[in-house]
Amino acid sequence: MFLNKTIFKKWIKTAYNSNGVKVGRVFGGFVLAGNSWILWADEQYMPNWVKASVMEHVGHLPQDGEIFRAEKNEPVQMIIEDNFLNLPKEFREATVPFTVTPVVYGSKYTECRILQNKQTHNTIALSEDLYKVIDLSNLGVAEQYPDGFGENPPMGPCAKNDAAEIVYWKNEYSALALCTVKIGDLKTQEIMSLLSGIDFSEEK
Repeated sequence: MFLNKTIFKKWIKTAYNSNGVKVGRVFGGFVLAGNSWILWADEQYMPNWVKASVMEHVGHLPQDGEIFRAEKNEPVQMIIEDNFLNLPKEFREATVPFTVTPVVYGSKYTECRILQNKQTHNTIALSEDLYKVIDLSNLGVAEQYPDGFGENPPMGPCAKNDAAEIVYWKNEYSALALCTVKIGDLKTQEIMSLLSGIDFSEEK
């Protein structure tokens, strides 16, 4: 899986201890979601460490077709099917491609990674703390999977429209959705506008 194990386990813990984590066996896979992120994976290829982290905090896993929200010191709440969690479908509808630029901007506590629309060159911001969860060194190798094939790097980022409030990555086994950041201060907006004049796309 193309996730940093240490960071993602921390996400699960933080979500459970604060606003709750959604856990489900739906849409043909295993789903986890916090306030600003969603993970979907074909359960056959979901690493055991992910399930173990859920068990550590929540205490149990969902049944097939079930979604619940778990929060520390609160009763587990069963929730209705949420189409936003259907990342395979959401990814298919995300046809606006973005480039991850090498530009990181902000203060020590609010750093943002700048992404650029490949078609318009307009830029958007994604929390660097969210972006750092993507770790291609953790891609599964052939020996880890029952079909004998390794895991490919994910496609993305892409979004469903130019506003790109959510950006998606997906490969054959899993998908990730991250919420972007709305930039309010004028100085950052000015810098992002200047960056729009540079084509960061690798495809020339």
